[in-house]
Formats: sequence, C-alpha cells, structure tokens
Amino acid sequence: MVYSREVYFEEYPPSIEKIIERVGQRTGIKATYLADKWLLTNPVDIRDVFCLYPDEANTITLINEGEVRDLLQATLYTLLEMGGYYSD
Repeated sequence: MVYSREVYFEEYPPSIEKIIERVGQRTGIKATYLADKWLLTNPVDIRDVFCLYPDEANTITLINEGEVRDLLQATLYTLLEMGGYYSD
C-alpha cells in the first residue's frame, strides 16, 4: 500500500539539503538524496527509502510503500521540529 503525507509550513519549507542535514544530526543516518527521482535513501537499510519533495510553496510531501522505517520516521519528526505541521 502507498502512503502519502503532507507537512505544511507557515512560510517556505526548509530546503531538502537542510532537512537531510538535520536528520543526520538527529539520528546519525547519512541519507542519500537522488534528486532526479526525489528519493531519500538510508544506505544502511535498502528497504528504508521514500519520495521526498517540495509540493506547492509551503508543503513537503513524503510518499512511501509499506511499513514506516527509521529514516522516514526521523524525517517526519525532523520536519515537525523545523516548524511543520499536519492538517486535515
């Protein structure tokens, strides 16, 4: 099953580079971003991969298949720490 999450920001969202940097500082995961495919990957666990991209002016979208793994969970928490929020 495919899951999509949108994290909104009052102003512009942080850059993908800044998000990856903060996730690395928080967790020690040295994630790799494949910008041409919008994929964020965990080099330690090949199953820990998901799409991450800016969508509209104030939104970051995350799309994954299957269960939530470490990198996705850490990225979601980091986005919330960086001022993001969910909205119904």
